[in-house]
Amino acid sequence: MNINTPLYPLSTSSFLPHYMSDEIFSDTVLQGYSPSQLRNVYGFDSSMRADGIKIAVVCAFDNVALQYNVEEFCRRFSLEVPEISVFYPQGRAQITTDSWITESSLDVQWISVFAPGAQIMCVFAQNALTDSMLSAVEYAKTLRPDVICMCFGTQESAGFSQSNSIFQDEGIIFVASCGNTSALADFPSTSGHVLSVGATELVLDDRNRRISESVWKNTGSGISDLFDIPEYQRIFQPIQSLTGGKRGVPDVSFCGSKEYGASIFVSQRGGWTSAGGTSLACACVSGICACTAKSNPYVKNEGIHEYFYSLAGKTSYNIPQYYFYDIIFGSNARYSATDGWDLCTGLGSVTSKTVRNNEALFYS
Repeated sequence: MNINTPLYPLSTSSFLPHYMSDEIFSDTVLQGYSPSQLRNVYGFDSSMRADGIKIAVVCAFDNVALQYNVEEFCRRFSLEVPEISVFYPQGRAQITTDSWITESSLDVQWISVFAPGAQIMCVFAQNALTDSMLSAVEYAKTLRPDVICMCFGTQESAGFSQSNSIFQDEGIIFVASCGNTSALADFPSTSGHVLSVGATELVLDDRNRRISESVWKNTGSGISDLFDIPEYQRIFQPIQSLTGGKRGVPDVSFCGSKEYGASIFVSQRGGWTSAGGTSLACACVSGICACTAKSNPYVKNEGIHEYFYSLAGKTSYNIPQYYFYDIIFGSNARYSATDGWDLCTGLGSVTSKTVRNNEALFYS
């Protein structure tokens, strides 16, 4: 790859990381959900693994303590340490930022929670400019991962329509966070070739059972200004009428509220903190997609959309719903949850039942 020639000189804008935190760090674990709490409430037992699956995580700048941070995280929660490799296709950055250090730590740690056994490849762009980040995605594709995780985004602009082809690659599942600006959806999650992930607010009781799961008030969501409705949504009622023939996001959701958050470890910033946002949801769902790819090898790229929408009902939402946890309570600044697919949580939260499925359903 010629690093001196911009592949996507779209603008001078930057992608923003999609984690949210109070930025309070401690040498002891702070409040925030643990791996066992989230795995258990969504039904993921020890048999749900991603051995042999490759996940590429695209981030910006650098994180020299990435391996140490994930090792400390795994040691604290008695998890197996993932195999991690790091790539700098544009050269190592001369500077870094606290936000991207936190983002990359969160991504790798929570992917490893939901994809034990997977090989994780972290690709660092030299900066967060749109050209650098999209070029890093292109480089990640050359590593031939099964999943590419993108916990970042920015507001749509006309130039992004020209870069949509980046995410057309048979054999790779692209997953992106929808953003933390209530009722606005960030690119690249608005691409119809990308699985868009929103965030919910999950509340557990003292026995780690779900009390409620509702729309997280800050989750990104909505209707794309750039992209037309993809076929898997066009045939799924009533999405086309809700979006006016445009792409609607998110496709799915997962726990991600900042108010409850989840534990992460970032040594450079003082240790443990609690973080949420659609980044947390996206990292978890990326791990779940890795398990799905392991269990269902035919599920690749746009196949992941067809697979999920087929599970939910193919042309309309099955009620009662078996494969997803339907979010029917709560709202963000513009949209409210309803029975079935909606413009703030999509199909609902992904569960272990999404991974454990008979192949015949997908092909029917």
